[in-house]
Parts: sequence; C-alpha cells; structure tokens
Amino acid sequence: MEEWKKVSAFRVLLESAMRTKFDKLYRAVPLEKHPFGLTRLEESFSRNDYWREHIRQLHFIGQPHATDIESMRREAIKLLTGPVVELDQPCLRLRVIFVEADEINKDQHLVFYEMANPASTIMCGGCTDFSGTGGNGKEQMDAFFALLADIYSAQIEIVTVPYSKTTSTIRLIEDAIAEYHRE
Repeated sequence: MEEWKKVSAFRVLLESAMRTKFDKLYRAVPLEKHPFGLTRLEESFSRNDYWREHIRQLHFIGQPHATDIESMRREAIKLLTGPVVELDQPCLRLRVIFVEADEINKDQHLVFYEMANPASTIMCGGCTDFSGTGGNGKEQMDAFFALLADIYSAQIEIVTVPYSKTTSTIRLIEDAIAEYHRE
C-alpha cells in the first residue's frame, strides 16, 4: 500500500475514534456464538487458560443491512488499543465473509468484516459487492483491512457462505440485536 494511502486511512481512523456518542442502535452487541457457524477468531490465538476462560467476547457492530463504517472503526480502535498480549504471532486476525445474497445470482454477496485480538472479536455487516451504499462501504472496509493487514502483518481470511444459510443467519443477528436493546 502506498504511503499516502496509509496516512490518509490512518487519519480517517483517528478522526472517527475521536467522535463521542453514537446512536444506541450501532453499539457493540454481544453474540453467544459465531452467527455463520465459523470458528471464533479470538479462539484461534494460542494463549494461556486465563484468556481462554475469562475474556472471550464476540460483538456485532451496527445492523446486518445498514452500512455503518464509522462505528466499526470506533470499535476497531478499542480492540487495537485494548489489552496487550505477548504472543509469538501477530496479535490481529482479519476475516471477510461473503454471504450469497441471491439464490440464483451467485455473484451478489452481503459482505461481513470480522477482526480479533486474543481477547475479543468484532464483526460488522451492511456492505455488499453489488449496490451503491453497500458497495461504498465495502470499498472503505477493504481499504481499512488492507491497512491493518499491512501494519500488523496479518493475513485476511476469505470465507464464502452459501445462500441456504443467509436468511437464518441474518435473522439470528437481528434477534440478538433486538434482545440486547430490550434489556
């Protein structure tokens, strides 16, 4: 990545982190399990039993169908500046999940972004590879993940989820968000 692109992306990241309050609808909502049935990223770090038993968190940021890159960036700052763990491996995992959005047209995807340190995983949706606002969100998140991958020497894992799981998975996320806001 060119140096000016790194500086520009980092500036945007810092500016979004300095904003204060944001709508309750876009707060980090805890999830019991990975909505797509994948291995939770924070569990992929080799670490001692304390981390494994006490600090396992998976949070969904925003809404599955609403592009909200700013909230994801805010939560990313928290994740990146949270507890530091000394490991012999990069302390950041990145995953992009392409979920087939149409049963017939397999080229259209809802796109979810997931990142983790040894203590926590955060995930957001609202991006697509076929629409205006969702496509713009995907471009921004792709650039953000490329920057993080470059800084942290992390690989970006790419996963595709079949259409058959789309509706039930989105409903699972929406139900968790609704339940969280009832409390």
